[in-house]
Amino acid sequence: MKLKDDIHVALPWHVMDKYFEAVYSTGLNLEFGLSSSVLDSVKPGEFERIGDLMRNKGLSCTLHAPFFDLSAGAMDTKVLEVTRLRFVQAMDVAAILKPRCVVYHTGFSKHHYSGYSEYWLRESIETWKIVMQHAEKLELKVAVENVFDTDPSMLKKIISSVPHPLLGVCLDAGHINVFSEVALEEWLYELGDKIFETHLHDNHGKYDEHIGIGMGNFDFQAFFKLLWCNGTRPVLTIEGSTPEAVKESIGYLMNLDTP
Repeated sequence: MKLKDDIHVALPWHVMDKYFEAVYSTGLNLEFGLSSSVLDSVKPGEFERIGDLMRNKGLSCTLHAPFFDLSAGAMDTKVLEVTRLRFVQAMDVAAILKPRCVVYHTGFSKHHYSGYSEYWLRESIETWKIVMQHAEKLELKVAVENVFDTDPSMLKKIISSVPHPLLGVCLDAGHINVFSEVALEEWLYELGDKIFETHLHDNHGKYDEHIGIGMGNFDFQAFFKLLWCNGTRPVLTIEGSTPEAVKESIGYLMNLDTP
C-alpha cells in the first residue's frame, strides 16, 4: 500500500460546499467532520451522494464524530444522554459513508474531572460499549483521540477496559505538543499497535494552532520514526486550519521516507 492511500485531509462537513471540489480533485482521501448541527440538518441522501462520489473515484474516507459540549463520562446525566445519542448518530452516518475509521473525542481532562476521574471512567466505559455494539455490526474501527490528555493513561484505561479489536486510538500530534507532560516515546510505547489513526498538525507548543506540518516546533521526524518502529500503519489525517496549512502538510508527507 502506498503512503498516499493512508493520507486523509480533514474537511468539516459544514464547509463542504466551499472546499470539497478543491480537495476531491487532488485525489486525496478525506476525513469528514460532523457537528451536532450537521447531524440535525443533513439528510441521509446527501451523505449517500458524497459517499458514492468517493467510492466511484476509488477514494476512502474517515469520520470525525461531534465533540463540542460532549463528554463520554459526563457527570450530568442529561449531558451523558446527549453524548451517547450523538455518538450513535455518528455511527448511523458511518453506516452510509463506510469510513475506514470513526474518531471520537473522549471529553476527558484531568483538571476538569480532578477527584472524579474514576467516576468519569466508569460512565465512559458504558458509553464505549454502546458505540462498539454499533461498530461491531459495521465491522468498523473506532479511535478515541487525545485532546487535553497530559499522558496516555486514560486512553489506555479505556481501550483496556473495553477490550475489542476494533477499538483503538487516534494519536493527535498537535495536542501532544501543547498538552503532554510526558515524553513522546511514552505515548507510542503505551499505545503501540492500538494506534489506528493519527491527526497531523503543528503548533509552537502553547496553543492548538493547527498550522502545517513543519511550520511549528513539534518533532515530526521523531514522531514518524517511533510510529514506523512500532510496525503500525495508521491513517494519516492532515488537520490544517487553512488551505495553506493543508498544502504544506501534504508536501511534507509526500516527501517522507517510509519503511
